[in-house]
Amino acid sequence: LIGRGAMGDVFLVDGLDDSGRATGERFALKALRARPREHGDDVARRERQLCTEAAIALTCGKHANTTAVRRILVPSDGSGDGAGAGPAASSELLVLSDYCAGGSLAHAIRSRAVYEGEARAVAARLRDVIGQLYEGLQHIHRCGCLHQDLKPDNLVIDLAVAGARLRIGDFGLSRFARRIAADPFTGVPCVDSRGAPALLAATWEGGTPLYFSPEQTRLRAALLDAARSEYGGASTCALATAPAASAAPALEPAAAGGLRPRDGELHVMTPASSDLWQAALVVAELLGEGARWRAGAP
Repeated sequence: LIGRGAMGDVFLVDGLDDSGRATGERFALKALRARPREHGDDVARRERQLCTEAAIALTCGKHANTTAVRRILVPSDGSGDGAGAGPAASSELLVLSDYCAGGSLAHAIRSRAVYEGEARAVAARLRDVIGQLYEGLQHIHRCGCLHQDLKPDNLVIDLAVAGARLRIGDFGLSRFARRIAADPFTGVPCVDSRGAPALLAATWEGGTPLYFSPEQTRLRAALLDAARSEYGGASTCALATAPAASAAPALEPAAAGGLRPRDGELHVMTPASSDLWQAALVVAELLGEGARWRAGAP
Protein backbone atom coordinates (compact mmCIF):
# COMPACT_ATOMS: atom_id res chain seq x y z
CA LEU A 1 0.00 0.00 0.00
CA ILE A 2 1.51 3.35 -1.06
CA GLY A 3 -1.45 5.69 -0.80
CA ARG A 4 -4.98 6.08 0.48
CA GLY A 5 -7.69 8.48 -0.61
CA ALA A 6 -11.40 9.13 -0.20
CA MET A 7 -12.29 6.98 -3.19
CA GLY A 8 -9.81 4.13 -2.81
CA ASP A 9 -6.34 2.80 -2.08
CA VAL A 10 -3.20 2.76 -4.24
CA PHE A 11 -0.86 -0.24 -4.36
CA LEU A 12 2.59 -0.71 -5.90
CA VAL A 13 2.62 -3.81 -8.11
CA ASP A 14 5.24 -5.56 -10.23
CA GLY A 15 4.69 -6.36 -13.90
CA LEU A 16 4.68 -10.02 -14.95
CA ASP A 17 5.09 -11.62 -18.36
CA ASP A 18 2.88 -14.40 -19.72
CA SER A 19 4.89 -17.02 -17.84
CA GLY A 20 4.49 -15.19 -14.53
CA ARG A 21 8.05 -13.91 -14.33
CA ALA A 22 8.78 -10.36 -13.21
CA THR A 23 9.49 -7.94 -16.06
CA GLY A 24 11.13 -5.30 -13.90
CA GLU A 25 8.33 -2.82 -14.63
CA ARG A 26 6.41 -1.32 -11.73
CA PHE A 27 2.88 0.06 -11.79
CA ALA A 28 0.47 1.86 -9.50
CA LEU A 29 -2.82 0.02 -9.02
CA LYS A 30 -5.66 2.15 -7.67
CA ALA A 31 -8.59 0.23 -6.21
CA LEU A 32 -11.68 2.43 -6.53
CA ARG A 33 -14.45 1.40 -4.17
CA ALA A 34 -17.99 2.65 -3.68
CA ARG A 35 -17.84 2.10 0.07
CA PRO A 36 -20.84 3.49 1.97
CA ARG A 37 -19.96 6.28 4.36
CA GLU A 38 -20.88 6.17 8.04
CA HIS A 39 -24.15 8.04 7.77
CA GLY A 40 -25.51 6.20 4.78
CA ASP A 41 -24.15 7.07 1.37
CA ASP A 42 -25.80 6.59 -2.01
CA VAL A 43 -23.83 3.59 -3.30
CA ALA A 44 -25.29 3.82 -6.80
CA ARG A 45 -24.19 7.46 -7.04
CA ARG A 46 -20.70 6.58 -5.85
CA GLU A 47 -20.53 3.78 -8.39
CA ARG A 48 -21.27 6.33 -11.11
CA GLN A 49 -18.50 8.53 -9.70
CA LEU A 50 -16.06 5.63 -9.86
CA CYS A 51 -16.92 4.96 -13.49
CA THR A 52 -16.50 8.66 -14.27
CA GLU A 53 -13.09 8.78 -12.58
CA ALA A 54 -11.91 5.71 -14.47
CA ALA A 55 -13.19 7.04 -17.80
CA ILE A 56 -11.54 10.45 -17.30
CA ALA A 57 -8.27 8.87 -16.19
CA LEU A 58 -8.26 6.80 -19.37
CA THR A 59 -9.23 9.80 -21.52
CA CYS A 60 -6.62 12.16 -20.07
CA GLY A 61 -3.82 9.67 -19.44
CA LYS A 62 -2.17 9.95 -22.85
CA HIS A 63 0.17 12.83 -22.13
CA ALA A 64 3.64 13.21 -20.68
CA ASN A 65 2.30 15.34 -17.82
CA THR A 66 -0.65 13.20 -16.71
CA THR A 67 -0.50 9.79 -15.08
CA ALA A 68 -0.54 7.25 -17.90
CA VAL A 69 -3.37 4.74 -17.48
CA ARG A 70 -2.58 1.33 -18.95
CA ARG A 71 -5.77 -0.54 -18.21
CA ILE A 72 -9.06 -0.48 -16.30
CA LEU A 73 -10.06 -3.78 -14.72
CA VAL A 74 -13.21 -5.11 -13.06
CA PRO A 75 -12.55 -8.01 -10.64
CA SER A 76 -14.27 -11.08 -12.05
CA ASP A 77 -14.92 -12.69 -8.67
CA GLY A 78 -16.81 -9.70 -7.20
CA SER A 79 -14.64 -9.87 -4.13
CA GLY A 80 -14.29 -6.09 -3.92
CA ASP A 81 -12.47 -4.87 -0.85
CA GLY A 82 -12.55 -8.21 0.90
CA ALA A 83 -15.32 -7.12 3.27
CA GLY A 84 -17.73 -9.72 1.93
CA ALA A 85 -20.48 -9.75 -0.63
CA GLY A 86 -22.76 -6.84 -1.27
CA PRO A 87 -23.06 -3.67 -3.38
CA ALA A 88 -19.91 -2.08 -2.00
CA ALA A 89 -17.87 -5.22 -2.57
CA SER A 90 -19.06 -5.80 -6.13
CA SER A 91 -18.56 -2.21 -7.33
CA GLU A 92 -14.77 -2.09 -7.26
CA LEU A 93 -12.78 -0.91 -10.25
CA LEU A 94 -9.02 -1.26 -10.65
CA VAL A 95 -7.05 1.40 -12.53
CA LEU A 96 -3.54 0.34 -13.59
CA SER A 97 -1.19 3.23 -14.35
CA ASP A 98 2.52 3.90 -14.65
CA TYR A 99 4.32 4.25 -11.34
CA CYS A 100 6.21 7.47 -10.69
CA ALA A 101 8.95 6.71 -8.17
CA GLY A 102 9.48 10.29 -7.07
CA GLY A 103 6.39 10.65 -4.89
CA SER A 104 4.12 13.67 -4.59
CA LEU A 105 5.04 17.29 -5.14
CA ALA A 106 3.82 17.92 -1.59
CA HIS A 107 6.49 15.57 -0.25
CA ALA A 108 9.15 17.12 -2.51
CA ILE A 109 8.27 20.56 -1.10
CA ARG A 110 8.17 19.44 2.53
CA SER A 111 11.44 17.51 2.25
CA ARG A 112 12.95 20.38 0.20
CA ALA A 113 14.15 17.84 -2.37
CA VAL A 114 12.80 20.04 -5.16
CA TYR A 115 15.00 22.93 -3.95
CA GLU A 116 18.29 21.00 -3.77
CA GLY A 117 21.20 22.19 -5.89
CA GLU A 118 22.76 25.37 -7.15
CA ALA A 119 20.45 28.40 -7.31
CA ARG A 120 20.43 28.66 -11.10
CA ALA A 121 19.69 24.95 -11.50
CA VAL A 122 16.87 25.14 -8.94
CA ALA A 123 15.33 28.12 -10.73
CA ALA A 124 15.45 26.25 -14.04
CA ARG A 125 13.89 23.16 -12.42
CA LEU A 126 11.02 25.12 -10.88
CA ARG A 127 10.35 26.93 -14.15
CA ASP A 128 10.25 23.58 -15.96
CA VAL A 129 7.95 22.01 -13.36
CA ILE A 130 5.53 24.93 -13.57
CA GLY A 131 5.49 24.69 -17.35
CA GLN A 132 4.72 20.97 -17.14
CA LEU A 133 1.85 21.64 -14.74
CA TYR A 134 0.17 23.92 -17.25
CA GLU A 135 0.96 21.61 -20.18
CA GLY A 136 -0.80 18.76 -18.38
CA LEU A 137 -3.73 20.98 -17.42
CA GLN A 138 -4.09 22.23 -20.99
CA HIS A 139 -4.23 18.61 -22.17
CA ILE A 140 -6.97 17.79 -19.63
CA HIS A 141 -9.02 20.76 -20.82
CA ARG A 142 -8.50 19.82 -24.46
CA CYS A 143 -9.89 16.40 -23.57
CA GLY A 144 -13.05 18.17 -22.43
CA CYS A 145 -12.57 17.68 -18.69
CA LEU A 146 -12.00 19.74 -15.54
CA HIS A 147 -9.73 18.26 -12.86
CA GLN A 148 -11.17 20.30 -9.94
CA ASP A 149 -8.76 19.05 -7.24
CA LEU A 150 -5.31 20.28 -8.19
CA LYS A 151 -2.96 20.40 -5.20
CA PRO A 152 0.60 19.25 -4.50
CA ASP A 153 -0.66 15.97 -3.01
CA ASN A 154 -2.28 15.08 -6.35
CA LEU A 155 0.81 15.86 -8.43
CA VAL A 156 3.59 13.29 -8.76
CA ILE A 157 7.14 14.36 -9.53
CA ASP A 158 10.23 12.40 -10.50
CA LEU A 159 13.35 14.38 -9.66
CA ALA A 160 15.64 11.64 -10.99
CA VAL A 161 15.04 12.59 -14.62
CA ALA A 162 16.73 15.61 -16.20
CA GLY A 163 14.79 18.75 -15.32
CA ALA A 164 12.25 16.72 -13.28
CA ARG A 165 9.02 15.19 -14.59
CA LEU A 166 5.67 16.32 -13.21
CA ARG A 167 2.43 14.46 -13.77
CA ILE A 168 -1.14 15.30 -12.78
CA GLY A 169 -2.96 12.44 -11.08
CA ASP A 170 -6.01 11.60 -8.96
CA PHE A 171 -9.09 12.28 -11.08
CA GLY A 172 -11.54 11.46 -8.28
CA LEU A 173 -13.30 14.85 -8.43
CA SER A 174 -12.80 15.40 -12.16
CA ARG A 175 -15.80 15.73 -14.43
CA PHE A 176 -16.47 15.72 -18.15
CA ALA A 177 -17.37 19.27 -19.13
CA ARG A 178 -19.85 20.82 -21.50
CA ARG A 179 -19.44 24.17 -23.24
CA ILE A 180 -21.53 27.16 -22.24
CA ALA A 181 -21.94 30.57 -23.85
CA ALA A 182 -21.33 32.81 -20.82
CA ASP A 183 -19.42 32.78 -17.56
CA PRO A 184 -21.90 31.67 -14.84
CA PHE A 185 -20.37 34.05 -12.29
CA THR A 186 -19.85 37.22 -14.31
CA GLY A 187 -22.27 36.79 -17.20
CA VAL A 188 -19.48 37.66 -19.68
CA PRO A 189 -20.21 36.02 -23.08
CA CYS A 190 -17.78 33.35 -24.25
CA VAL A 191 -18.37 32.10 -27.79
CA ASP A 192 -16.12 31.08 -30.65
CA SER A 193 -15.87 32.74 -34.08
CA ARG A 194 -19.02 30.93 -35.21
CA GLY A 195 -21.00 32.03 -32.18
CA ALA A 196 -21.00 28.58 -30.58
CA PRO A 197 -20.54 28.16 -26.78
CA ALA A 198 -16.82 28.03 -25.98
CA LEU A 199 -16.39 28.01 -22.18
CA LEU A 200 -15.83 24.69 -20.42
CA ALA A 201 -18.12 24.11 -17.44
CA ALA A 202 -18.62 21.09 -15.21
CA THR A 203 -20.64 20.22 -12.11
CA TRP A 204 -18.74 20.89 -8.89
CA GLU A 205 -18.94 18.38 -6.04
CA GLY A 206 -16.43 19.75 -3.56
CA GLY A 207 -12.69 19.47 -3.08
CA THR A 208 -9.94 20.60 -0.72
CA PRO A 209 -11.04 23.82 1.05
CA LEU A 210 -7.47 25.13 1.32
CA TYR A 211 -7.38 25.38 -2.48
CA PHE A 212 -10.90 26.71 -3.03
CA SER A 213 -11.28 29.69 -5.32
CA PRO A 214 -13.35 32.71 -4.17
CA GLU A 215 -16.28 31.34 -6.21
CA GLN A 216 -16.00 27.92 -4.57
CA THR A 217 -15.71 29.45 -1.10
CA ARG A 218 -18.87 31.52 -1.62
CA LEU A 219 -20.68 28.56 -3.17
CA ARG A 220 -19.77 26.38 -0.20
CA ALA A 221 -21.16 29.02 2.16
CA ALA A 222 -24.36 29.20 0.10
CA LEU A 223 -24.74 25.42 0.17
CA LEU A 224 -24.23 25.31 3.93
CA ASP A 225 -26.79 28.08 4.42
CA ALA A 226 -29.26 26.20 2.22
CA ALA A 227 -28.64 22.97 4.13
CA ARG A 228 -29.09 24.70 7.48
CA SER A 229 -32.39 26.15 6.30
CA GLU A 230 -33.61 22.80 5.05
CA TYR A 231 -32.49 20.87 8.11
CA GLY A 232 -33.44 23.56 10.62
CA GLY A 233 -30.06 24.23 12.18
CA ALA A 234 -28.90 20.63 11.96
CA SER A 235 -25.58 19.50 13.35
CA THR A 236 -22.36 19.45 11.33
CA CYS A 237 -22.78 15.69 11.07
CA ALA A 238 -26.21 16.10 9.46
CA LEU A 239 -25.00 18.82 7.12
CA ALA A 240 -22.27 16.49 5.90
CA THR A 241 -25.00 14.13 4.68
CA ALA A 242 -27.04 16.82 2.93
CA PRO A 243 -28.39 16.02 -0.57
CA ALA A 244 -25.95 15.35 -3.38
CA ALA A 245 -24.43 18.19 -5.35
CA SER A 246 -26.79 17.56 -8.25
CA ALA A 247 -29.60 18.90 -6.06
CA ALA A 248 -27.70 21.98 -4.89
CA PRO A 249 -28.20 25.52 -6.19
CA ALA A 250 -26.03 27.21 -8.76
CA LEU A 251 -24.68 30.73 -8.48
CA GLU A 252 -25.60 33.68 -10.61
CA PRO A 253 -24.19 37.23 -10.71
CA ALA A 254 -25.94 39.54 -8.27
CA ALA A 255 -26.66 43.16 -9.06
CA ALA A 256 -24.32 44.31 -6.28
CA GLY A 257 -21.42 42.39 -7.78
CA GLY A 258 -21.65 39.45 -5.39
CA LEU A 259 -22.89 35.93 -5.99
CA ARG A 260 -26.18 34.44 -4.90
CA PRO A 261 -27.83 31.02 -5.34
CA ARG A 262 -30.08 30.36 -8.28
CA ASP A 263 -32.59 27.71 -7.27
CA GLY A 264 -33.26 24.60 -9.31
CA GLU A 265 -30.11 24.57 -11.45
CA LEU A 266 -26.87 22.64 -11.23
CA HIS A 267 -23.96 24.65 -9.95
CA VAL A 268 -20.99 24.62 -12.28
CA MET A 269 -17.33 25.52 -12.28
CA THR A 270 -15.20 26.81 -15.12
CA PRO A 271 -11.42 26.58 -15.60
CA ALA A 272 -10.96 30.04 -14.07
CA SER A 273 -13.02 29.25 -10.97
CA SER A 274 -11.44 25.85 -10.33
CA ASP A 275 -8.41 24.48 -12.17
CA LEU A 276 -6.61 27.72 -13.01
CA TRP A 277 -7.07 29.10 -9.49
CA GLN A 278 -5.81 25.87 -7.96
CA ALA A 279 -2.86 25.72 -10.34
CA ALA A 280 -1.91 29.27 -9.37
CA LEU A 281 -1.97 28.29 -5.69
CA VAL A 282 0.23 25.28 -6.43
CA VAL A 283 2.72 27.57 -8.19
CA ALA A 284 2.62 30.03 -5.28
CA GLU A 285 3.21 27.22 -2.79
CA LEU A 286 6.08 25.85 -4.87
CA LEU A 287 7.80 29.22 -5.30
CA GLY A 288 7.06 30.14 -1.70
CA GLU A 289 8.80 26.96 -0.53
CA GLY A 290 5.69 25.62 1.17
CA ALA A 291 4.02 28.89 2.14
CA ARG A 292 0.23 28.83 1.87
CA TRP A 293 -2.41 31.49 1.41
CA ARG A 294 -5.85 31.91 2.89
CA ALA A 295 -8.36 29.78 1.01
CA GLY A 296 -10.70 31.69 -1.28
CA ALA A 297 -8.82 34.98 -0.92
CA PRO A 298 -8.93 37.12 -4.08
